[in-house]
Amino acid sequence: RLQAIMSQAADAIILMDVKDKIIFWNPAAERLFDYEKKEALDNTFLDLLVPDSFKDKYLTNRKMMLGMGLDSDLPSMECVCKKKTGENIIVEVSHSMVMYDGIPHVLRVIRDASERKKYEKRLELLHELASKLAQAKNVNDIYKITREVTSSVFGLNHGAIALVENDCLVFVTDKPKEAWWRTSLDGKGIGVRAVKTGETQLVRDVRTDPDYTVDTTDEYDNETRSELD
Repeated sequence: RLQAIMSQAADAIILMDVKDKIIFWNPAAERLFDYEKKEALDNTFLDLLVPDSFKDKYLTNRKMMLGMGLDSDLPSMECVCKKKTGENIIVEVSHSMVMYDGIPHVLRVIRDASERKKYEKRLELLHELASKLAQAKNVNDIYKITREVTSSVFGLNHGAIALVENDCLVFVTDKPKEAWWRTSLDGKGIGVRAVKTGETQLVRDVRTDPDYTVDTTDEYDNETRSELD
């Protein structure tokens, strides 16, 4: 019954004997590390999953774990493991000493932390860029900082910021000021609607939106400009 539960777990669960040999490898471990069960069993955790630069640290932690005895838990920790492809990934690992078939074993529950670390990094960047925005001296500074956000945090390398100026919505770009796209707040446009309603506009396909507008080309820009990413 216990093996059935571990086999259905979302986290990778790996059981090793005191010599570090893997004797249980659940489907989540297969998905995380790309090794099938038959490839993982009878290998040591050290040889299969620990990058060379982390082997000494792993051996130190393993020795401490074995010295703590049964029913002992080490605090969860972040580690670096290597996949079958050779790619290193950041994981969260919980360790326990357990009895299995009457013999002490090491149980590890492992969760991929790569995505969480990416989001944490993005959050740090957003905080840093928010501080820069607070110190912006002019519209051009705001535009440059906003572009830095869209590029470093969201991976977008284009776009504009829209500012309200009198009765117009002005789309600021890296073009000369004379080329900035202006649209009347009395007219149509998704940006105009956002200003009028004071609400964020989430539009999955702007081409189907009744307020979607397209501007014609001008002397500064050889491409059609629109509200479409």
